[in-house]
Amino acid sequence: MKKLKEKYFRELLPYSLIFLVIIATLYVQIAVHSTNMGADNYFHFARFYDIKAQLMTGKFNWFQTNFTFEQTGKVINALYGPLFAYLNGMLLLVAKTWYQYEVITNILLNFIAAIGMYKLAQKVKAPKNVSVILALLYINTGMIPSWIEGMNFSAWGGVFIPYLLIQVVNLLEDKEKPIHVVGLMTCISLIANTHLLSTLLIVLVLAPVVLISFIKTQDKKSFIIDLLKVAVGTIILTASVWGGLLVIYSQNTIATPYSVNMGMFTIHLSHFQAFRQFIFPSALLLFTGQFIYAVLHCKKQFNNFVVTFIGYCFLLIGSKWFLDWNWIQMKLPIISGIFQFPFRLTSVAYPLILLGLAYTFATNAKQKKSYKEWNYAVIFSIFVMVQACFSTYKVVLDTAQGQNGENSISLVTQMRYSPDYVKNGHNHKLEYLIYMKMLNLIICH
Repeated sequence: MKKLKEKYFRELLPYSLIFLVIIATLYVQIAVHSTNMGADNYFHFARFYDIKAQLMTGKFNWFQTNFTFEQTGKVINALYGPLFAYLNGMLLLVAKTWYQYEVITNILLNFIAAIGMYKLAQKVKAPKNVSVILALLYINTGMIPSWIEGMNFSAWGGVFIPYLLIQVVNLLEDKEKPIHVVGLMTCISLIANTHLLSTLLIVLVLAPVVLISFIKTQDKKSFIIDLLKVAVGTIILTASVWGGLLVIYSQNTIATPYSVNMGMFTIHLSHFQAFRQFIFPSALLLFTGQFIYAVLHCKKQFNNFVVTFIGYCFLLIGSKWFLDWNWIQMKLPIISGIFQFPFRLTSVAYPLILLGLAYTFATNAKQKKSYKEWNYAVIFSIFVMVQACFSTYKVVLDTAQGQNGENSISLVTQMRYSPDYVKNGHNHKLEYLIYMKMLNLIICH
């Protein structure tokens, strides 16, 4: 009985540590009851509240938003993960306030994403302590913390990518049955029903991996049959997404998202932030070290090389160091209204490189190497992870204290801006906050 308890304790300890770190990161928001108001909050608040109103009144409409967006009937949810929108609307109905909704989704998003990365690292037999480090690093870099910072929906696409990469490992390692039909089909469908752009990115990841797996497999007939099963199953499971797109685009002209200066939204260095386009110099050094290691050991550790190489390519393409995105935007203006932000490539770049790190640590643990450089590598990874966790904590702290101008209700309530700021035409957010307050959408205790 004692041994059984010890076994359960060892199994649950990593999950408990991950959960405690997430709660510690969000502690300030939970303690002061602050509601974040970031770049995308207004858009998602409105579309989720529309679903909540549909559920409350029983007046359902799959396409039009009749309760929000000034009751203009704009088509939003049908083109933007409709099933996931209804799930969020139901969650809002249960949570009752935006503060409670944000806390619940912040915890859920981080925990699901972290467990996915932990399971992915364990899939390639990385040590448990390293798996926890990589999991915490993942949820505090790139797109995942952008949900806390500004309700960027790419974060939800990133939540399920580690689970998809488990299927990528199967494609690369499972010689008898590289395609796990149900698992691969489910992962692709989850991402497609959540965030459409993330779906396009994972297709770019899967294409070379599937090709490599097809070349390596001996039973090519079974491989093709399983691949067709995945394709058909995914089409069925994502019917709500492509069905809405087909209906709307066949009969209407839909405006594309607003264009941005893409050169301003490339991945670049920051000493203070680790979300969206920002990356710590230490994190870039860690990722570059992993890339060099994977290249040098590409023959003996081919799978490590494949995932690291693809991930690092995405990282470089999305950065300001490799491509001139201003020139690309000038030559192809349409891309700025479709893709918008090059830093979105971190959604696949970071989990792929972290998978490469898991491979590297797993290989050296398996060989029972005790070289100092590997101990240093673990220590350096911990350092980068702590930096990233503190970055997320600082965003939550600044928001709660009203010091993050674009991202805090407390800023409005404490009148951090001078009256001139409102008079000079910056009152659109204040008006929107008052509007939602009247609807009892936002309650800060």
